[in-house]
Amino acid sequence: MPFLTTLFLRLGTMSRAPFGAVVLLLSVAHLQSFAVPPDIKTLGPIIYLTDNLDEKDNLGYCIDTVGRGLSDRIHLHSCKPRGGDVEFTYDNKKQRIKSATFDNLCVELRTKRAIEDDAQTLKIENKVEITGSEFKLVRCRNKMMQRFTYNQFSNQIHLTGADNFCLVAGSESQTAGPFMSRSLELAHCVNIRPEYKTWTIKKAAK
Repeated sequence: MPFLTTLFLRLGTMSRAPFGAVVLLLSVAHLQSFAVPPDIKTLGPIIYLTDNLDEKDNLGYCIDTVGRGLSDRIHLHSCKPRGGDVEFTYDNKKQRIKSATFDNLCVELRTKRAIEDDAQTLKIENKVEITGSEFKLVRCRNKMMQRFTYNQFSNQIHLTGADNFCLVAGSESQTAGPFMSRSLELAHCVNIRPEYKTWTIKKAAK
């Protein structure tokens, strides 16, 4: 019988079980829901999904530029062992996701509907249109659309000023030569399963 089915059948008897036993049983069930981590081989700094999802070689999914080399389009790609365009850093002070490979280029949210810049976007929660939004790699500037907050408790990346919006992996993967890729999207956090919105920020290996 599956473990969780057994767990539910036992709930009726928990009132008679010692409190410690109940806690232990629930803890084991919780452990089974943890992410399956990728086997990261990239030495450089990367931002990757904590869960490997379906990456066939267990390399994980990293923030990456589309295609080979420099591109202004951003998606998720297998974390390449040799690094290169999958190398990104997070600047906690400036709240930027910045390319570690290409000079002075940062991730920026672009939306289908034009959004007033800077001061007006402080009310961003009421202005963002998720449909048609995408991420670009552009020159680093002091713009609200380039500001992202990494929550060290939930390990989610939010659009600064709009905590209900998260950076998430697309629901479908596709082949990308010998690797795999997914879209990088903006979504309401509450609607997304943890494995699609939980990130790890890794610094360069010393």
